[in-house]
Amino acid sequence: MPADDLWTGAPPTIRGPAELIECVPYLLGFTPHDSLVVVGLCDRGAQVVVTARIDWPDLADPGGRRRLVAALRNVGTESVILVAYTTSASGATTPGVLVRRHLRTMRKALRGKGFEVPVALAVDGARWQALGELESSWPRSGELTAAGPSVAATELVAQGANALPDREALADTLAPLPEGDRLRPIGPLDPAAADAPPAMPELSPAERGDHLRLWQLLVQSMVGGEWEVPAATAATVVRALRDLALRDAACSYAALPEAAAAETLARHLARRAPDRFAAPAYAVTAWLTWQRGAGVAAGIAAEHAVRDEPGYGLAGLILTALEHGLPPEKLDLADYDVWGEAEAS
Repeated sequence: MPADDLWTGAPPTIRGPAELIECVPYLLGFTPHDSLVVVGLCDRGAQVVVTARIDWPDLADPGGRRRLVAALRNVGTESVILVAYTTSASGATTPGVLVRRHLRTMRKALRGKGFEVPVALAVDGARWQALGELESSWPRSGELTAAGPSVAATELVAQGANALPDREALADTLAPLPEGDRLRPIGPLDPAAADAPPAMPELSPAERGDHLRLWQLLVQSMVGGEWEVPAATAATVVRALRDLALRDAACSYAALPEAAAAETLARHLARRAPDRFAAPAYAVTAWLTWQRGAGVAAGIAAEHAVRDEPGYGLAGLILTALEHGLPPEKLDLADYDVWGEAEAS
């Protein structure tokens, strides 16, 4: 199972197969193709608590199956719905015999771990059908209608979720901008050595307070619809986020009403940051994104952080949590030795 193709967030209430299938792209952040989606439910099968996407070849990986079971248990899953997406992004369809065999194998494996698997669904374009035995009151087949978003999908959108056409489109929203659109590595951003991470800024309490107020002002400007940050200001904040206390203060916005604006700001800064200065902003993006349950986007952002600066602690922590299926509430920065991380990050 790809470690980042996981959602664990505020649980929407599901009222039937069509509504569940409508919600899956919002839960993942993109429309899945030619793969299996495992949906964990609780509250007698009414609430979605975890969603994981698995490529068909990865179903044979014992380690991936163990991580999936751990993710299901970590959020208190009672029952599981299997949703097979049989059409690729190019329009090709996965053979029905192969899909049925995979679903039977996965259904048997999950039941062997104590999970109820009342239904397995196959989605092909706008149609869905139940495959194999049906242990629920849901119908055996149907069509996805365009009558408007369901209540559950509306709840997810209100939480900041969106549904892009495919995983590549989601990755594009987090990729570094073209070189000409990024901050210039000049002045205080000029690297001291080409093969070492930038030095940690020595911020005094007063300086840290000034930078925090600047972060707060920029978040408020995002709330007000001002999306662009002047280059000099962006460069100042990108560098200042190397200070762990300031970075963690930015991460703490996950619990505030301005969380969505803070995530937008962090992503904006991360994508504009020059090479070797992007890791802190990407780590903040990953944390804020993960805290709202969007594991796929969080994993992509964290991967950018460790690619920019191998060994960056917070990003590695998020990737490890995603790999083991830990929900965001299982990890609090207040319980994490951020000060001990200073030498590693």
